[in-house]
Amino acid sequence: MISYKTVIFDLGGVVFSSPIGRLAELETKYHMKTKTLNRHIMHCKAWKRMETGVTNPIQFAQEYDLEIQTGIKNKSIHPILQKVSGQLVMDTISNGTGIPRKQYIETINSLKSLNITTVALTNNFKTKEKNAAKGMFSQADVMKDMFDIMIESYVVGLRKPDPKIYELVCQKANVLPSQCIFLDDIGANLKPAKAMGIKTIRVMVDDVNGMQALHELETILGGKTLFTTGRQQQQQQQRFNNTFTTKSTTKSISISKSKSISPSITSITAPSSTTRRLQTISRHLTTASNHKYHYLLSKIKSIKQTHPNNRAMKYFNEQYFATLDSSAQDIFIQIIKTGIDNPDSGLGCYAMTPSDYDTFSPFFDRVIRDYHNATASSVHVTDWNASDVGDNGVLDVTKLGLKELSMRVRVGRNLIGFNLPGSMNQKERIRFEISMLKAFDSLIADPNYGGHVYSLSPDHGPGITNPNLISKKKYNQLVQKHVMFKDMDADPYLKSAGIASDWPYGRGCWQSDDQECIIWFGEEDQLRIMCMKTGTRLDEVFNRLKKMLDTVESIEGIEFARSNQYGYITSCPSNLGTGMRASVHIKVPKLTSDGQTDPHGNSPTCKAICKPLGLSVRGTGGEHTPIGKDGTIDLSPSSRLFIKEKEIISSLYRGIEGLMKEENK
Repeated sequence: MISYKTVIFDLGGVVFSSPIGRLAELETKYHMKTKTLNRHIMHCKAWKRMETGVTNPIQFAQEYDLEIQTGIKNKSIHPILQKVSGQLVMDTISNGTGIPRKQYIETINSLKSLNITTVALTNNFKTKEKNAAKGMFSQADVMKDMFDIMIESYVVGLRKPDPKIYELVCQKANVLPSQCIFLDDIGANLKPAKAMGIKTIRVMVDDVNGMQALHELETILGGKTLFTTGRQQQQQQQRFNNTFTTKSTTKSISISKSKSISPSITSITAPSSTTRRLQTISRHLTTASNHKYHYLLSKIKSIKQTHPNNRAMKYFNEQYFATLDSSAQDIFIQIIKTGIDNPDSGLGCYAMTPSDYDTFSPFFDRVIRDYHNATASSVHVTDWNASDVGDNGVLDVTKLGLKELSMRVRVGRNLIGFNLPGSMNQKERIRFEISMLKAFDSLIADPNYGGHVYSLSPDHGPGITNPNLISKKKYNQLVQKHVMFKDMDADPYLKSAGIASDWPYGRGCWQSDDQECIIWFGEEDQLRIMCMKTGTRLDEVFNRLKKMLDTVESIEGIEFARSNQYGYITSCPSNLGTGMRASVHIKVPKLTSDGQTDPHGNSPTCKAICKPLGLSVRGTGGEHTPIGKDGTIDLSPSSRLFIKEKEIISSLYRGIEGLMKEENK
């Protein structure tokens, strides 16, 4: 039997009754053949543009009317369709949201208890613009908390039945198509999914409660019971309907924090008031043991015991969590998701927006000060003036017995006005890339830099080509030369945090003509600005980075996000403050020879020398990689917060000195 790991649900017509069905009322009223209006709308350009996020409902109504007029003029559209305006379509659909099916809610919760990932996959559009059709597909907001992953067409820029959206589901769920089951009420949506190897189930229109599909799902999953049946089912459905109707008309609802429904971990959109209504309703549906919040709280308690070094779990406070409203809880869960998914994390949390460090300061401040070994009164101070370190500001490694070494100094930076990478969607990643092109043009025009932009974004939106797109071959070449970063989807920490999402959109780099200056965009931080060269003087590469930073920040529209307390804002609390990582590649074959490395390829001897100096030793492939067989290590200061920039470069020099003394004994 195939081991299914993910179940994908359409919303309208599956979990909810479809609001599109309201169009039949218009067809009857204006004496149209059945599905005439429905079919036209589903296939018209205006509808597709709205569902892929190109336009909003207001723009749709305008474009739809124009499309009708043009079609009638060209005799490609029947004149009867002009009886229904785009605005009337939106008004009709806006009242079409149905009651969620009780058995589907039960099934979703049951699947979670079986460790099966649940995905909501819906063709939808943004409904928050002024005068927009507020009720249209509002079930997406209602259901956000019920699913592990929420994918809405207007957010990702793709719509069913485009095969790419099913590929995206598999990517986000980290599964193969053959490990997925997909329920939808439209055959055209199921066909390409089936062709990919996804197991499909058609929810028939004439099956009022969609029970046949759920029975089929149970059979596929080996006969597992997922919902109640018979008379009890009918009674519960009626109570559920009554509850939904009553609660949906209530403006103010008190939410039980002990039994609140779980937040979406993938979606970054804050739940609406409608979501909070469903959280209240859900208290009547299942016991607390079936709620994801309950499950996550239990898991966090377990990780606290088994992994005391996971700071996110260590400082998670259930009482504090209970004081947060539903929207804040949703965000907070996303912040600590990487620590839940990866218990071995040293930090286990990433900020989603620059303001998170203030919004969730009772949590973040304890994590930050523990990780950085700082007192409650510590405040970050920036100081790049290294004229008083080394020999009057000169840090020459030839004095340590080295002819030359590979040096790199980089900083992480994020811009005001954008979410941090963990909560960016595809559109925002593209928008950020486009905004940075202006800055790159300024650097390219500067004779001190020049350079080229290399982008991985397949496009800059539907039908918009990316002039800087490079081939996969070119990308691999740049990765090998350390000019470009690796596919982040392979990093479980970044993946859990949402930072690796939407790969490769919004990813790329700029490189100067002399190839010593590089700016990554779309990695762990929005920008990674670095200088690297082979030479003997650490101070030269340090000072050049400072000069480039000043140049970038002087460009109009570039303003780095900062905190008065923590310095420069970064996604990971480990990089706050300077945001700097200075590193060198140095060969110490004696210290890393056979018998001197642990089973993971790390050198205890090197770490013993470097740790007192606040330095980290790792492989040249980056974090979590072993030391090379030739004894080449990557040496870098681990401290970045509550330390001055000049102190970082100085400690690196002293670390090289200590290693060389031990190596040459």
